[in-house]
Amino acid sequence: MLRISSNPGVRLFSESAVKTYLGGGEANVAYSLAQFGAPVKYATIVPKNPLGDHVIKTLASVGVDTKHIVEQGDRLGTYYIELGSGARGAQAFYDRAYSAFALTTELPWDFDELFEDVEIFLLSGIVTALSDAWFANVDLLIDEAKKRGVQVAFDVNFRAKLWTADTCGAALHEILPKIDILSAGDKDAKLLLKLEGTELGDLEGAFTKINEKFPNIKVIYSSTRNVISSEHNELTGNIWTGGKMYSSVKHEIKPIVDRIGGGDALTAGVLYGLLNKQEPQEIIEFATAASHLKHTVLGDMNQFNAQEVTDFMLSDADVSR
Repeated sequence: MLRISSNPGVRLFSESAVKTYLGGGEANVAYSLAQFGAPVKYATIVPKNPLGDHVIKTLASVGVDTKHIVEQGDRLGTYYIELGSGARGAQAFYDRAYSAFALTTELPWDFDELFEDVEIFLLSGIVTALSDAWFANVDLLIDEAKKRGVQVAFDVNFRAKLWTADTCGAALHEILPKIDILSAGDKDAKLLLKLEGTELGDLEGAFTKINEKFPNIKVIYSSTRNVISSEHNELTGNIWTGGKMYSSVKHEIKPIVDRIGGGDALTAGVLYGLLNKQEPQEIIEFATAASHLKHTVLGDMNQFNAQEVTDFMLSDADVSR
């Protein structure tokens, strides 16, 4: 997707000059994983025009395999961000209708080629929310991945401006019995899945309830965020596996340069750790540090490699000489 963003402290629609970035949940994760050195392929549909070319070149520049990006149609999905300040949070406005991706009804990929040498396949609720056709496509993709022994990761990524909580919850109850790795939090368990006995603020309890309902899910993760202001957050990463929750150290992020994409950086860090068979505590410490770093740069995509994340975990924000 193309992001059009205001400058800090300026209302979006009063701006004479705006900034543009590429983004989108799965694209952000692919970009970050490639930065970490993981082999990653990305499949999507972009318009056959310079914007589509820009998407392909950007992802390829960090080593993402782009051969499954199909060029057809005329529009790249767009969204607008008015950055927040102080107690005023950021606001997102979507312009995705009639994009090349949204208009696709039949999947253009050969599934044997798409899932060849793939260990983990990632999808999100944002794609699922686009249309009835894309809900069916997501379901089909999950089935085809599972047939080939591929683990499926799913990020709930609920967006109230794309669908209702009830519609999302109904879709999740159909999808989650097929999922191996899940990004979800206590709000998702209580307000979307409506799991009885789930309490807001009890993340470990929520993870346990999700696993009881969907025992096929072996790994659940999310971040816990304390918002002090738009420029000052406290962030903790959490991962549940083997019946136990592991939490990272608390990160104080101040000042925040750009929060968009922080969750995707966390996802990339978790998937990177799982691919490398790391221990849960090591996974969540790395993933949360990667998310913290994303907050320090403009744009949706994380700009740091694995060594930089590791160095950051050991640093105290002093100059690296």
